[in-house]
Amino acid sequence: MVTLKWVISGLVCLSASFASTVPAYAETLQGNVQLDESLPSLDKSFAPGEIFDVAVTESSKGAVTFYKIPTWMAGLWKSEKARMTSLLNYQGTSNVDLGEDYIARSVGRFGDILDRGGQIWNLSHVNYWSKTEYADHCGYSLLSDFAVVQFSDKTCTTSDKSLVIMVDNATGKIISTQQRETVVFHQYQSPTIYKSTSTHKSFDWKGSPLCLVTNESYETRVAPFLNRAGEQVDGVKMSKLFADFLREKGLTSLVPLDARSLDALLR
Repeated sequence: MVTLKWVISGLVCLSASFASTVPAYAETLQGNVQLDESLPSLDKSFAPGEIFDVAVTESSKGAVTFYKIPTWMAGLWKSEKARMTSLLNYQGTSNVDLGEDYIARSVGRFGDILDRGGQIWNLSHVNYWSKTEYADHCGYSLLSDFAVVQFSDKTCTTSDKSLVIMVDNATGKIISTQQRETVVFHQYQSPTIYKSTSTHKSFDWKGSPLCLVTNESYETRVAPFLNRAGEQVDGVKMSKLFADFLREKGLTSLVPLDARSLDALLR
């Protein structure tokens, strides 16, 4: 699973929005993915200046899901720099230079487990809150949705939605709240390189758009795919979570054979 970050005028933004409805108008990107023009307002308790109720992050029930990815995307990837290719600031002008590389180091993995037919799947946590601690404030992030829109032997398009809240450590008050949408177009270049074109749109707590940014980077494979079927996820073996997921989707024939069944089959 890859975490993407982008930077505008010193503001670090993660990926995409918390709630959405069918908009009157939306930007259409590669893969026919649309970004909303605006979003519904969040509850006023999420507005800047309000005391953040940390209990909200503890009461949310997360879920684990899996999605297919193309074989060429599986593995551990890293990038050192990125380039901002477009910027639309809905709140006014910006002093960001377009077309220039900037440092954007990241390491991430795609691909977690194999089904019985050899297809690679990625695990995703949705509706989970995560916390990042900074010197004088904390960031709370909720990934509410993730989807693989399409993939082929050369491309893969993903989309996700999230909510990011910055909270002052001293007062407990909300500094900023952003709903975010991200669409990433991954394009195969060679067995060890793919090009990432990511479009991010951020909204304030009322659902009004803040900015729309597109970045490009090149990801380099640093390790091959590793089947993590035996690893624990929230105290449960990933192979069990995957088998339950496949059965729930009516894909029982794709459930991987366990070691005992495989041994019996080979005898």
